[in-house]
Amino acid sequence: MSKVKTLSALLIAMLVIGMLPVLNVTAQNPYLPLWEHLPDGEPRVFEDPDNPGKYRIYIIGSHDVRFTSYCGPDIRVWSAPADDLTNWRDDGAVFTFQDPLTLQWDVMFAPDMVEVLRRDENGDRTIREYYLYPHSRGPGREAMVAKSNRPDGSFEPINLAENGRSLLPGSIMGFDPAVYIDYIDDPSDPDYEIGFRAYGYWGFQRAWAAELDQNTMWSLRPGTQIINYFIPASSAYGILRDPEGTVYPHIFDDEDLTTFNYFEAFSIRKVGNKYVNVFSGYSGPDYGLGSTNSALRYMFADHPLGPWRSGGVLVDSRAPVLNQDGSRLRESYSGHNTHGGIEYINGQWYAFYHRAPRGFGYARQPMVAPVHIQWDEKSVADGGRVTIKGFDPYADDKIWTARASNGTEYIGAEVISEGFHIYGLPPYQYYSAGIACYLSNTRNQASAWDIWDNHAPITDAANGNIIGYKYFDFRETDRNTAFNLFLTPKTEDEFKIQVWLDGPWEDGAWNGTRMGEITVPANSAQETAQFVIDVTEFIENLDRKHAVFLVAEGGSGALFDLIGLGFSSDANKITRPVIPTVGISLDGIPIALPSIPVRSTGENGIVGYNYYEIDVALPVDADIITTVTASASSSDVKITVNPLTDVFGTAVVDFDYNGIVKTYTLNFAPVSNLSEPVVFPIVESNPVFEGSAKISWGDVIGFLDAGDPPGAVSFTINVAEAGTYAMSVFHTTPWGAASHLYQINDGEPIVFSYSEGDWLTSSFGDIELNEGTNTIKISFNSGITEVRWIELQSYLSEEEMGLIVHVPRPYDPPEQGDVPAENEDPTSSETLAPAENSEDDSGGGRLIWVIAGAALVVIGGTIAFILCKKKK
Repeated sequence: MSKVKTLSALLIAMLVIGMLPVLNVTAQNPYLPLWEHLPDGEPRVFEDPDNPGKYRIYIIGSHDVRFTSYCGPDIRVWSAPADDLTNWRDDGAVFTFQDPLTLQWDVMFAPDMVEVLRRDENGDRTIREYYLYPHSRGPGREAMVAKSNRPDGSFEPINLAENGRSLLPGSIMGFDPAVYIDYIDDPSDPDYEIGFRAYGYWGFQRAWAAELDQNTMWSLRPGTQIINYFIPASSAYGILRDPEGTVYPHIFDDEDLTTFNYFEAFSIRKVGNKYVNVFSGYSGPDYGLGSTNSALRYMFADHPLGPWRSGGVLVDSRAPVLNQDGSRLRESYSGHNTHGGIEYINGQWYAFYHRAPRGFGYARQPMVAPVHIQWDEKSVADGGRVTIKGFDPYADDKIWTARASNGTEYIGAEVISEGFHIYGLPPYQYYSAGIACYLSNTRNQASAWDIWDNHAPITDAANGNIIGYKYFDFRETDRNTAFNLFLTPKTEDEFKIQVWLDGPWEDGAWNGTRMGEITVPANSAQETAQFVIDVTEFIENLDRKHAVFLVAEGGSGALFDLIGLGFSSDANKITRPVIPTVGISLDGIPIALPSIPVRSTGENGIVGYNYYEIDVALPVDADIITTVTASASSSDVKITVNPLTDVFGTAVVDFDYNGIVKTYTLNFAPVSNLSEPVVFPIVESNPVFEGSAKISWGDVIGFLDAGDPPGAVSFTINVAEAGTYAMSVFHTTPWGAASHLYQINDGEPIVFSYSEGDWLTSSFGDIELNEGTNTIKISFNSGITEVRWIELQSYLSEEEMGLIVHVPRPYDPPEQGDVPAENEDPTSSETLAPAENSEDDSGGGRLIWVIAGAALVVIGGTIAFILCKKKK
């Protein structure tokens, strides 16, 4: 079957432009649509280039569009008016980079963007420049810097060498970069004329910093040096990982080095007369939980380069809260490494970070929480401090903390559903279940991928599961208020849901109030339904924000999927938004459409979630052009069909709903004479090593080095029949040309040169195999590559090709423990094993239809009768 084709610049533009409308998401958490997976978001407030004098908040992030590894090929920007944080706009992919030699698209990790105001000929700061530090993972391009005259791009690299793929000498910025611009207003300062100094920070498990040349913004300032050990890095909370005896001149001498706990990434802002540097770090034992890098920490100083004092934890995405009796703290959401920073918006400081639903690190969501920052006029050298704690608008001191009776206290930002609504969410409207901030079973949070549907369910809720939402604003309530739940039963048994105010228990530390009970009768239809209870007496006299908790009660197994919730009244009715459905037919016969978009790869460079592909296989001798038609359940959907012009060609169908476009590409090709590929992971095939060779990251054959003997691995595979097989190799070769020697069953060694790129499949060609056990030996030949598996495909007979029934192999999200933590391998791309009988086509977005005689064709559970198209 045909492969996903490399996207042209035109197609990428289509993918970006199709997702640019303003989306009102009411500023709850996550504050972008639930289908948008934008981690590492760096918040910046810049003047709106289209509305001088007005300001926008920009979120500059990486983009989880690959699903089998971190991030994607683009730096993504969203923005909203600073005075209206409900109107978020997707500003699109502001930067991508394709290697002009290999045509592979670089993956972009955690970025930063800064505005530089340069002086004009009159000495006024009127010249605006924006510098983007995208953290490209392309070979030798980690220190790439790009520039634009607008914060929403587009950005062009400024430190590329003439070959267009390597960087100019002196490019210094590294892993997860951050930049701070310190403006100079003192005429006696030697930098007064240029007007500012620039500082760069970067690092992964080791911290670096430097002063940048203001003229280039990518190289070291002349006369200065890179700081190699900027602050102490840890391998877990309180455990230093830097070499014993390392000296830190940029830390105060009396500071406890184990309190910094740096892991990666910086984000620096000025607060009052001090500098605050936020970074991804280890926390947990300091407030009674396990050590994790699911936290942001901070430090403060009098100068952008320190010396620094440790501040503590800014936010822990595991959502620490009290347990039932308040005796200790517990986690209430899944953990994973988080990135972010702080920003001051409309008189309020906020902490920005990301969460990973069910601990799955390849579909992260942006989060925000208000924080309370205290600082004094004294310099840090003289004892001055900056203290950041959770924010409570109703507390006398505006501070929120979670303090247990055993003395442990979490003082970071509270993980909440309300987002920018610091006084609580408006209650009289519908909310997707996916904004939950408290899950007793963190595995229940599902991901979302439908760009028309701002929705993510809480799935498979079972007996005793607690789902919480903090907070709703009950300062003004309507008469006859009801609480509404939208759920899909998953059992034939009766079950109940207890609805609680403030906490899920009436005793202990929570002081919850049970507002009512929803009963779902036995044998209820397993489809989404609305359930309502009157809660007027519980909320009509409230004067501040309050949490709502749901507690499931019932038999064994999954009881329901929670779809949404909200409050209604006589004056405010509530309905669940339902998006239109669409369909495509071939010669009048409907076909099943993939529910998951095509994932981004180094080859295709896809930057969004709106591109779907369907392969249609025709007999080799077909000569009639298939008629492609499309339909939608709503007239609000505009449909454009670009039909086939040849029997074997491509048809494209666009569905435009409220300015957001989904594109379905149908590839018509002769039916392949190859069977479905069978994957043989090398680590599961009895590997035997020689020389310098090993398993890396648990499932990859690591570097095979030159030596005596050269690095080599031998492994066995078993096939049912002897014959010719087409073999492919899944590998990563991002460091330049490389090759291995392959020896099949002690045959002559074959030199195989790998395609250069980050985790891709390269065709080896045909090999002859014996029935049963076969041995393949891979030996070093040149360069560096890593190999995860081989794929084999057998050649089909004419009889076998007469009727081909294809069921797509779906991929489910792995269990939390199956995903490598981001601190294990920043460049790994975990590929997921096929899940049997799964209905979630999470790994592909491609369906394959086969038109071969009059046949029943089974596609993803849909059966269709397909007529043949042959020559007469």
